[in-house]
Amino acid sequence: MSKTVVKGLLRSLARTSRYWEKPTSEFLDFTSLTFFAFKYFSECTLKWDDFDLHWTEILTPNKKYSDVQNWSGNTRAQSLIRRIFLERKYGSSAVMKAAIDRFCDPSYIPQREEVVEFFDMKDWTRNPEGEDARKDQLLRSLKTEHDSIADWSLEDILESAGCCVYGRNEFNWFCERFERYEFLTSTYIDALSAYIKERAVKNKNEESDFIVLEVGAGSGVLSESLQTQLRDENIFILATDPNFWKLKKHFHVDRFDHKEAVKMFQPNLVIASWMPLGEDWTRDIRAAGVKEYVLIGEADGGCCGDPWKTWGIHGNATSNRLQPPFRVDGYDKVYLETLSAMQLQRYDSAHWNQNSQTVSFQMANDEK
Repeated sequence: MSKTVVKGLLRSLARTSRYWEKPTSEFLDFTSLTFFAFKYFSECTLKWDDFDLHWTEILTPNKKYSDVQNWSGNTRAQSLIRRIFLERKYGSSAVMKAAIDRFCDPSYIPQREEVVEFFDMKDWTRNPEGEDARKDQLLRSLKTEHDSIADWSLEDILESAGCCVYGRNEFNWFCERFERYEFLTSTYIDALSAYIKERAVKNKNEESDFIVLEVGAGSGVLSESLQTQLRDENIFILATDPNFWKLKKHFHVDRFDHKEAVKMFQPNLVIASWMPLGEDWTRDIRAAGVKEYVLIGEADGGCCGDPWKTWGIHGNATSNRLQPPFRVDGYDKVYLETLSAMQLQRYDSAHWNQNSQTVSFQMANDEK
């Protein structure tokens, strides 16, 4: 198929992306056909010369910001375009090839310092004000949506649309390619294991084992790593996942959704890492009477869970007049800042690093 035809198809799919922004039915979802068509034709462009030029023409045929608005609200389209851009820019570099040899084995959990050194992330900052700095700068340069953006690079176009490509490197593409939302390190696993052990000592019933249930466990690597650390502590880590996302399973994962799992295993503590955006599992976890649950990922309005139902964030700030759902149900929210400072995740960048967090929600009358 010629480049002209592929570009025409991609341009048409991008322009009409609002019609396939999200699945419309669990059983008969025609939007997925459009999604996979966009994915297939996008991958056809990876080996093209003048990749950036062709994609600029696909995404901004009129060279105006209004072109960007046609597809920038579709998170499925954005994620695909981001993936293609990162693969083209970093996929065949010497650093990436070495990273595959060194880190792709899911059973190998490196120290945090090793990852930071390898991917040259030593100068990446945790300044939250830097998250959208480049995007805001680009948007401030516009007076109206009809202004010309002919002088913008493809990276600028994608960043203005919220694709999170500015300030990234091979680390981000590695995470994309190997389906890692959280890049687990032994530094973080050791600290999280120590926290779980501490909670078990304080809350464990002497006549029973302390059960930690991971819901939405994906590949199972987090639970496996924790169980390795806690095997001799009478602490049992159970990994469960309904497999909706079809992620590759590297370790044992029982096929249950979060609601089934908490009912069946009656855990002392629940862990959810990178709860899907827009979903909230915490209501069911609290309803099951779990004394504590720990959420890992982007907190307080990031791309994990629901801002209000999960995190208690109302609008752009916490409302003083409304009690968040977790407080209504009798839970306290505790930021585990020492753990959060050790985390690495797929959207980290030179201008905003370590924006994944670990947050505990504890039954208010429970011993802290």
